[in-house]
Amino acid sequence: MTRPRRRTVEELTPEAREVLLAGFCMETLVSGDRWSEFADGEDGARALWATHRDELVAEWLEREPYGSADGTESRGGPGTRPFGFWYFEAQAARHVTGRAPGQVNLAAMGWGTEACWREHFGRAWGEHLPVETERAYLERHRLLLEEDVSAAGPRPVD
Repeated sequence: MTRPRRRTVEELTPEAREVLLAGFCMETLVSGDRWSEFADGEDGARALWATHRDELVAEWLEREPYGSADGTESRGGPGTRPFGFWYFEAQAARHVTGRAPGQVNLAAMGWGTEACWREHFGRAWGEHLPVETERAYLERHRLLLEEDVSAAGPRPVD
């Protein structure tokens, strides 16, 4: 008799895929049910991200870019990364370019800590603060992929 194979990682449903790509909608954040799309909660999301990371990043890079005019906030395209990257992998905050990070009081803005902000937005700091672009972060940490570079075209000579 053949036993059914035990799944070690849950299935990547369309809903879970979208959370790992684009993050949480405001309704989910308000309800406090952030990881409901994942059988094992945040741990399940982390496992799915680790298993499907390359596929999800490739899908994200193929999306039509759109976002803020200064490039600090986006929803896909070369030079950016999906929510899963910012939540599970980003080891450092994106630099605040308008003032030193130590001068930013997230508690005074109602956010408590950077961890709270990261949980809400899936990335460090906030769009209302002048932060480096996603591309600048990826360049600074040497995380650009061939797809990021080829889509940007030739770099200008300084």
